[in-house]
Amino acid sequence: MVSIRENSRLGLNLIKMEDLVEYSLANGICDAEEAVRSVCEENSIDLNTIGFSVNETSIIADPEMADTVRFFKENGIDVYVNQISSLDPVYQLSSSIVEAMINNAGTNNEKYFDHLFESFILDESYDEILSESEIIDNIKSKAEGIKNSVTQAATDAKNYGAKKLASLQSIYRQLKGKLSSAYGSAKQTIRAQMDKVSQGIDYLKNKISSEKDKK
Repeated sequence: MVSIRENSRLGLNLIKMEDLVEYSLANGICDAEEAVRSVCEENSIDLNTIGFSVNETSIIADPEMADTVRFFKENGIDVYVNQISSLDPVYQLSSSIVEAMINNAGTNNEKYFDHLFESFILDESYDEILSESEIIDNIKSKAEGIKNSVTQAATDAKNYGAKKLASLQSIYRQLKGKLSSAYGSAKQTIRAQMDKVSQGIDYLKNKISSEKDKK
């Protein structure tokens, strides 16, 4: 049974696209409208109150999910995208690395932290990254759990890459939001970090896209 979450802010009962796809596959349903009607009947929910949500990482990692979301939107159906949680270990590590880059901009350590960021993007030198005190100290008491979680997540290359990309896209949006209220050297620092994060985003997008093309 697909769970439906009431969203009072939107005034809708939201079905997760991931759950809908899984439900359709499990029940041999090929038509999206039929699947939605069936879910509504099972949950005693009015079809007219239904909306849809999807995790950003699902769109990034799964081409079929991306196509399904695109199909819904092209037919005038809104799908609300859930950004990666700030509590996700991959997000927290990404954020900590970027924060360390910002804190060390213009210092003798700038190139070193730029190197660690690049290593993170390229999936290199994880022992070095996860042993760097400034990065781990930013995460404080959660550090050990994040180390274990990130190490485990990295074994699932597809979803890990999606989480890294979603994390950096979220961080980029936050930096962009800070830009309007920053002045002088602080503004220049944020712009420089935005450029670095943007390069990481472009690299991950190209990598994920090329991996999809191979299949």
